[in-house]
Amino acid sequence: MSMLGFEIGLLTLFFVTGLAYYNVRVYLAVNDWALQTVQINIAIDSIAESIYGAESAQRGFLLTGHSSLLTTFDAEKKRTSENLARLNHLLQISQPHSLDEPFQALQSAVDSRIGKLDRTVSAYLTQGKRAAFLAMSTGMGEKLMKDVNARIENLRSLQRESQFIRTQATNKAAHQTLLVIIGGYVLSFLFLLLARWRMRSDMRQLKEKGVELMHARNEAEAANRSKSQFLANLSHEIRTPLNAVIGMSAVLEAGQLSSEHREAVTLIQRSSRALLNLIQDVLDLARIDVGQIKLDLRAFRIEESLADVHAMLAPQVPVGVKLTWSADGHLPERLIGDPNRIGQILLNLAGNAVKFTESGDIQISATIVARNADLLTVRFSVRDTGPGILLQDQAKLFQPFTQLGPGTGKPGTGLGLSICKRLVDAMGGTIGVSSEPGRGSIFWFELRLSDASRSTQGASLHQPRAALPKLRGRVLIVDDNQINQIVASRLLDLMGIDSEVANDGEAALERLSRGGYNAVLMDCELPILDGCSATQEWRRIERERGLPTLPIIAMTAHVQEDERKRTFESGMDACLTKPLDVDLLATTLSRWLKPASIETHSNMHGLPLLISEQADHA
Repeated sequence: MSMLGFEIGLLTLFFVTGLAYYNVRVYLAVNDWALQTVQINIAIDSIAESIYGAESAQRGFLLTGHSSLLTTFDAEKKRTSENLARLNHLLQISQPHSLDEPFQALQSAVDSRIGKLDRTVSAYLTQGKRAAFLAMSTGMGEKLMKDVNARIENLRSLQRESQFIRTQATNKAAHQTLLVIIGGYVLSFLFLLLARWRMRSDMRQLKEKGVELMHARNEAEAANRSKSQFLANLSHEIRTPLNAVIGMSAVLEAGQLSSEHREAVTLIQRSSRALLNLIQDVLDLARIDVGQIKLDLRAFRIEESLADVHAMLAPQVPVGVKLTWSADGHLPERLIGDPNRIGQILLNLAGNAVKFTESGDIQISATIVARNADLLTVRFSVRDTGPGILLQDQAKLFQPFTQLGPGTGKPGTGLGLSICKRLVDAMGGTIGVSSEPGRGSIFWFELRLSDASRSTQGASLHQPRAALPKLRGRVLIVDDNQINQIVASRLLDLMGIDSEVANDGEAALERLSRGGYNAVLMDCELPILDGCSATQEWRRIERERGLPTLPIIAMTAHVQEDERKRTFESGMDACLTKPLDVDLLATTLSRWLKPASIETHSNMHGLPLLISEQADHA
């Protein structure tokens, strides 16, 4: 409403300004008409003067016979003709055609009078003075002159009357225009006042709306923080039991196992890694929402990724369904990409196929669709013989929290395909589906991958696990969870390291005060005194007593960057995430503990190092 009033006020002002301009033009026209009237009167007077001048010169010539007077007579005649032409021009400008008839009558009377004067002079020149005076004595000249004067006065009267009428009409129009201008200004002023009032009201409403939006933003930020904290807590609670699963499977793998048991342990490890990746997916949701997804580009074998997905899904395949995988024989042995993300997408797509296919077959494949030097476009596809998907439903598949066929009883969050699309987009690829009801579906995605054999990144290819190093030393494990204590102890046993356990930060400080430890594995969340506070206290004791710096390695199920930063700020030297990776644990301890074949005399001290399976932020 405020903008409408403002616009109406402006339009009114423009209209009034136009009327004012018109009024000025009218007054200028009146001035022009007045000037033209003066010029017309001057022209009329000039005609009368030139006629009288011609008569005087004619009479003087007749009386004296001087030729100079005859010349003057001819000049006055010429001036009379010029004045007539000028008068006609002025009349056509001022009042076109309205005074044509009076002007024609005046011109005819003037021509008659001038003609009479010409004839008298001719009589004088041809017949003598007597004949000229006889011509003048008839009284015709005076009669013609009176007619000229009458025509002049008539023309003047008509011109004044016309000018008066036009001036009256103009003044009336100008008066009306002035009234409209005044009314327009008043109206525009009222509209502008209304617009100002409405604008102030709108500004007040906008201010109130801004306050509401600020409150809503604060609530949304608080909800987002709560979500992030919830996801972090959920990750922490799931990673703790996973620590036992992955850690103890590593202990089992190091023992003497039959081929059947070793295959079972391998399957446990693969499934644990898949579960760990799924946990990571939950934490990725926050980053996916803002488009911040980190990729781990390294060399990998597509065959291994396909085989891993097949191995993890094979136990879930229902009877009557055949699950197979195949790779294009022209694919290079190694490609550069993010195998975890590719495996995550394939696991999601193939998992959906297993979930909805009751008979037939499911095929996971990777083929080359284009190649440009060492850059390949690879299509990964999952084909099934399931029920298929309606065309109108296919557009909804990659939207968050969308599930088709809720009556099928198939579990799911509706996030899987949405996450797949975000991941494919992050890797610069495309994803799609081709399906017909009753004929199955083909879910596919295409990525551009580099040939690792022609890239310096090829050296990062994951190699089979090497034998764990044997180390000498004594490590204090500080953790309030008994399962975590057992897992850490067993992993240290595999490396030949002696270990002791403390249940909280105060107990850890008491044991450290006795000495005899080469390193500490410190959990961050501890009763009585948490891990960071215990570390800060021990660093203070070291400074006061002049003790060498003892390596303290954080063990945390939190993966947020601020949590990791807090561990280093407290004085810890490294950070490992749970579930513990035995290789990363061995690599980290190797910085401070000597190999078993070398006698250990003192600790080795290095710069703080962040070691984890993935650098994650919730």
